[in-house]
Amino acid sequence: MPQLRPSRLEEPGGPAMTAIRFAGSGGQGVQLAGIILAEAAVASGWHAACTQTYGPESRGGSSRADVILSRSEIDFPCARQIDVLVALSPEGFPRQASALREGGTVICERSIQPAAPEGVAMHALPILDTARNCGSVQTANVVALGAVCAMTGVIPRQAVAEALSARLHRLAASNRRALEAGWGLGEELAAVSQPAASAPGYREPTAAVHGGSR
Repeated sequence: MPQLRPSRLEEPGGPAMTAIRFAGSGGQGVQLAGIILAEAAVASGWHAACTQTYGPESRGGSSRADVILSRSEIDFPCARQIDVLVALSPEGFPRQASALREGGTVICERSIQPAAPEGVAMHALPILDTARNCGSVQTANVVALGAVCAMTGVIPRQAVAEALSARLHRLAASNRRALEAGWGLGEELAAVSQPAASAPGYREPTAAVHGGSR
């Protein structure tokens, strides 16, 4: 099985950076998930960049957010290839998955059931059902955020929770439940991969957020 943890950044000869893509339909909050991930990463000592791409429709069109994590400054914020794809809807899945590096990982909503690209680890999770059980399907982005953070093991749960609360303080209770539930899903995936290496801190982490339309 391909290695699941972007914390392989810490390994000798490992890649200089790791890219995680959230993809879904407009209105599913994938861009917000990307922003929260980037902010939590910076608070944890990473350099991070979040680039957003969306269609002209406010709801129903395709939407994505790419988050780059690095232990050094990021010169180019756009991800040409990605290591992890988190897909909440089937819109544009083949195109999104085509950007995966060989040995990459897909975390997708269970009801999508897309064909797994060759050389990629595919994990279908009950993201939407989990969100409903937490009180609202609109928290699916937070469930997915928790799952990918727990799976990769590079960002502490507390940092993600604090970034989430700062962005969504009015909905803290429901989103906190969604984060915890998603974290549990991610821990189940992490159990089949190698332990994450400890992450040394950097004094001056930076974050960049970029937006655009197709």
